[in-house]
Amino acid sequence: MSHFFMLVILSGNLDNFFINHDINIGFLTFLSDWRSILLNQQTILKIFIFDVILSILVRHVTLLKVTNISV
Repeated sequence: MSHFFMLVILSGNLDNFFINHDINIGFLTFLSDWRSILLNQQTILKIFIFDVILSILVRHVTLLKVTNISV
């Protein structure tokens, strides 16, 4: 943020400040949106990995019960 304000001070133009401020807010919104998308993808990935591990565990337990080995 400090570089942004230094740019505004160096430009000395008030219109530039508002243009840069709008671009800065838009960029922060863009980053926030991407962060939420990535968090959602991580959650989906964690659920998928948990599901795979659970299915492997269920298969092993089923196999052990079918072969009459006590679990």
